[in-house]
Amino acid sequence: MNHVALSTIAYMLKMGTLKIATCAQEEVILVRDHRHCLARMIAKAKAIDKTPSCCIRPNIIGRSWIIDYQGSCGTLAIGRYSGRFLFVERSSGYQISFLVRENIG
Repeated sequence: MNHVALSTIAYMLKMGTLKIATCAQEEVILVRDHRHCLARMIAKAKAIDKTPSCCIRPNIIGRSWIIDYQGSCGTLAIGRYSGRFLFVERSSGYQISFLVRENIG
């Protein structure tokens, strides 16, 4: 996509080659280390192959769902999200994902 990597921008800020920058190297590193926002996460989930690997799928839409929790990520996503619930409808492969925050102390 012809974008400069955030690591490269952070290095340029550190070396002082970006004179007109309005942010610090630490801010660029913070953005680089965050996980994807909700919109990007949903777009990636839609790109996943939804064909079942085995077995017979149910033929009644909405009758059978697979629910999975993926969480306790080391790096928080933008919005301080640390995990997500992923719901997959078995007959169609339709996916819904909800980002969640963990309460910390």
